[in-house]
Amino acid sequence: MRHLLTLCSTLVALGSGAAAAGERFPALPKLIFGVNQYNVGPPELLGQHWPLKGAEIERLKILGVNTIRFPLYPAEVGLAPALFDLFQGGQSWDAAALEKAGLDWRSLDAILDLLAEHGITPYISPAAENGKDWTSKAWMRLHIPEEAEKTIWFTRVVAEHVQNRYGGNVIYGWFEDWFWNTGGHERSPRFPEAWRQAMRRMYADDLPALNRNWATNHASFAVLPLPVLWEPERGVPDAAFASRQTYDLRRSVDGMQRERLEEMRRELKRVSPGAVWAGGCICNELGGWLDTRSTKPVKTNASIRTHAATSDFLTADTYAPAGQYAFYYRTLAKIAHSVGKGYLVAEVSAVQPEAFAAIAAAGGPLAGVLAWVGKEDTFGFFKMDGTFREENAAAFGRLYQRLTDPARPVDQYVPGRVHVYLPEETLEYAITRTSFMDAYFHICDALPPQDLEPVLTDDLATLPADVPLFVLEQVLPRRAIAELSRLGARVICPHRFFIDENGQRVERESGAGGFYAGLMQAPGGAALVEAFARVWEKANNLADVMRGGTAQVKGKLAERNVVISGRPNLPANLVDGSIFEGVTFADERQEERVDLVLAREETVACAFIELFDGSEAERIAGSRVPALVRVSMAGDQGEFREVAATQTVSGPRLRLTFAPTLARRVRFDFGTNDAASGMRIVEMGVLSHPLQGAPGGAAEDAK
Repeated sequence: MRHLLTLCSTLVALGSGAAAAGERFPALPKLIFGVNQYNVGPPELLGQHWPLKGAEIERLKILGVNTIRFPLYPAEVGLAPALFDLFQGGQSWDAAALEKAGLDWRSLDAILDLLAEHGITPYISPAAENGKDWTSKAWMRLHIPEEAEKTIWFTRVVAEHVQNRYGGNVIYGWFEDWFWNTGGHERSPRFPEAWRQAMRRMYADDLPALNRNWATNHASFAVLPLPVLWEPERGVPDAAFASRQTYDLRRSVDGMQRERLEEMRRELKRVSPGAVWAGGCICNELGGWLDTRSTKPVKTNASIRTHAATSDFLTADTYAPAGQYAFYYRTLAKIAHSVGKGYLVAEVSAVQPEAFAAIAAAGGPLAGVLAWVGKEDTFGFFKMDGTFREENAAAFGRLYQRLTDPARPVDQYVPGRVHVYLPEETLEYAITRTSFMDAYFHICDALPPQDLEPVLTDDLATLPADVPLFVLEQVLPRRAIAELSRLGARVICPHRFFIDENGQRVERESGAGGFYAGLMQAPGGAALVEAFARVWEKANNLADVMRGGTAQVKGKLAERNVVISGRPNLPANLVDGSIFEGVTFADERQEERVDLVLAREETVACAFIELFDGSEAERIAGSRVPALVRVSMAGDQGEFREVAATQTVSGPRLRLTFAPTLARRVRFDFGTNDAASGMRIVEMGVLSHPLQGAPGGAAEDAK
């Protein structure tokens, strides 16, 4: 069997479990299996901030734990936080002077001594912009020159110190900061010039090609105006949608970050040749592929492929409800495999033991798994009082046994049976008003993970003969559209046309016939049809906030929104298009009602209500399901009038159909809550007509 990390050249000498001469830590593990911990604290605390003690480390080792990952902030090695507050004037930055003055390594060394004593591999995550104190998170946006140089410098000096004192059997890689790289370049004095140089490189000095793509007549790269992705008052501006300019902005930013990540890897290997570079960790990055209603503001951080290509393996924090695991793990596995790397699940909430089984089911090439350890009463293997969460620990231990079972290797990628095209380029760079990425999300989780085969653009030319290909997304790279045209009837797609990266419409030669029939023929066909129906309903919701819709609630809402913990409990969540928010009614006897208000009078004929179906991991019960939903309608003025509605239940989704009615206000009366808990609703909407072409429909829907 191929070594779990043979793709990482830094691990070729691993496996003995003993440290080489001069090394304080054991040989790097074949499979990274460990936990995430808080930062080390400032030097004056000498590691006292770190809650994990020696006896607890030994208890974790019984489960297979060989690695502990933690962030390290500048203030924790004696650097003034103000030095890393990038955009406040008057701060000087002199790296040579800082190195000459010396840093205070006492707190870090106390933790590293503890880990060395217990034979644990440290996974150090230098977090180089702080600006507040040693407890705050850090954001590292490598497309911003001011931030990139400090980030790379800080990581290098940390690695130099650890190499000199402890040796090179160490893993380095940044924490989840990439998830937050949503901007900042607007305030950077140096970014515009750096970006224009990046554009020049990306276009290989071919200004006429840029002008053709942008439909402009710029005299040089030096005068390129910076496209605007986000406005505080308006959100995503109209000019950003379906625009080659914003597409190129995001693509060039990816290139800028790729250059910096490659520079960081070279620097690390220079100062610590035997260390592993886990790179810039992404955090729930697949969520960034959703449409602008689900992800605000539009991100400008590095693509997933950039993360994989510039690191020893693709590293990803993947916090997600249990129903989304296949979506994350199988897709990450394919993208890592596409560049010859493994993938590391760098953070899994330890209160979700279901995730551990899902990781194994999704398959490799897996480089390792890390779970959150705590101590706190929400996450982790240990509570604040030191109590051990036995159920979580047992599930983690079972995962270790599964991943190290030589009869069931997880270091190789095994293709699945159901081929779904994943246009990662346009999903990373294009800004569209409607994305069908939710369809991919739902279809992933309607299949066993090992059945799913994400097909990348580079795979289209070598797709196995006679294999049907599901194409769910509509905005695709132009080169992919040409390949799909060649495949002809093998393409199963609901769209009658595609849109390329320039925002141009490209008609499909083969039309859209047979999409739902094709879905039904695949493994789990009925579930696939239902998955796409949910996305179609979301995309055509007349009450969506993007169309000017609003929601009003009658009844007291709960103090805590359990649909997604920590999110505001606001009526607007019901029509914002996001599948990650929703509302929670209070757990008390009361009338529960929602009114949807459209931007104008429309003819409506059906509605959908997505109920929260609970979370086994967090032991949160699902919504009550009303026995009958009464539907009433009104125009701009006048009283509500009840309409006869037929109600059907499909999993957590309620669907109501009624005679086409002209209305602007649509009322849903859920009756009196006599259950133990109030209703928990993810999203709602009304439609002009039911989805055609799904089971029971008359014909394929035209798009």
